[in-house]
Amino acid sequence: MIFSEIGRIQHHFLKSYLDDIIPLQDLLDKLQKIANQLNAELTINDQKDNLLTEINQPNPVVLIVYQNDEQKFFIKYSLGLSWSAEVTTFLSSINHYKLEIACVNHFLNLFLQKKNRFKIKTDDHILKSKIKQESSFLKLSDIAKQTSFEPNLYTYQKDDKIVIKTEYDIRYFYERTSEIIPMIEFYRFLGLHFKTK
Repeated sequence: MIFSEIGRIQHHFLKSYLDDIIPLQDLLDKLQKIANQLNAELTINDQKDNLLTEINQPNPVVLIVYQNDEQKFFIKYSLGLSWSAEVTTFLSSINHYKLEIACVNHFLNLFLQKKNRFKIKTDDHILKSKIKQESSFLKLSDIAKQTSFEPNLYTYQKDDKIVIKTEYDIRYFYERTSEIIPMIEFYRFLGLHFKTK
């Protein structure tokens, strides 16, 4: 009984805090505007959180599906209590290219004093060098310097496809949509690099 009351109080505080920062409808409008700009499909599903059945919190999941000539992009925003986002694409390839890009958080960077908060891990030294000069990566790096945008990108093999996936928390990343276009541009760059390898 006490735990459910604490959960209710925490939920109310978190919801009020997030609603004060950026109303949910404003975020949905921004995502719709980006989908229109990309000429992409946007769907919204309201999923209830099974762990918090007593709270009855709406948990909308927004999915933008964008297709260009060679790649299909899935941009997923989980709102409600999770406030997270992920961007995924699949590339046809028989070769697996291992790539990880992690973002050092602002607190840790106070001690490390790094100019670039992204740590790139790959065995492909040419790719690593190209990434550091790529304009879309530099835009993402600027967003990370100026905000709490802390993405983690990784690749993995699934059947005959390379999956490129980036996950990040949008709870304290108040701009919440400024990364989408540079992220798609960066994925296109990676797609071209992997295709020419």
